[in-house]
Amino acid sequence: MSVKVTLSQVSKCLFTIAKPATVELNPKARLPAYFLSLTFAPELLDEHSTLYKKKMYSSSAQLTGQHTPEELEASLVLTLINFPRKQIGTKMSDCLVCGVLPSGPGVDPEVKRASTVFVRPFLDTLTDASISSHVFGAPVGVFPTLESKRRTNPRDLNWGEFEIIQYLVGTIQELHVVLDSAREDGFVRCDGMVDFGSLQGILKSSSWLRSESIQDGALLKSLEGRQVIAVTNLNSSDTGNLFDIDTAAILTVNGFTTIEPAKRVENGFRLA
Repeated sequence: MSVKVTLSQVSKCLFTIAKPATVELNPKARLPAYFLSLTFAPELLDEHSTLYKKKMYSSSAQLTGQHTPEELEASLVLTLINFPRKQIGTKMSDCLVCGVLPSGPGVDPEVKRASTVFVRPFLDTLTDASISSHVFGAPVGVFPTLESKRRTNPRDLNWGEFEIIQYLVGTIQELHVVLDSAREDGFVRCDGMVDFGSLQGILKSSSWLRSESIQDGALLKSLEGRQVIAVTNLNSSDTGNLFDIDTAAILTVNGFTTIEPAKRVENGFRLA
């Protein structure tokens, strides 16, 4: 039985959407990895430049088993930015480029590395203008914020605080708008059933989306049968009625869309 986590614990993980500028093999890494240069919202890059005299964030990511540099350069990627910076070989890694990998006991580390798939926003129903305005650089979490972009990085997260949260991949079986759930801030709750594989099974799951994103029904229809990532060990009694008891909380890009593995993976893969 996994440990339950609070909404404040989940909210401490500062995820955001980045665009790789360059991707190359990292020859100094102990294990096969790419070295990525990443662009973010301008305010975040300005802060980074002031503090570290670097125009872009850098990250070393073990994604060589499933992806080419060209795939990564052509996509947006999910990142976790508020770990302390870390030395990887001769290079400094400024953030975590997130991937999903097999979870559960007894999985060989080499199998995990070879199977790791990067994570991206689901963009099929969005225009280029909406992607630029509402997705790139936006906060990612279980509840949207009024902040349109991540603008600062406190670097206040440690690995144990992240690892205790169970972020799992699941496939949406159905998703519908909850009647009378609309809030004054424009967010609407959508409930459904998500299959998280053999370790968790099928769980009731909730996603908070912006009313403007779901008003024509295209997003909810497109999400049926697609994979998402959700927190499956959230203590729902701690969330002030945002989530029902024993409900998984689906991650969204600030309420505009969801995130997904770049390739289809087994349900139950874990974010890392």
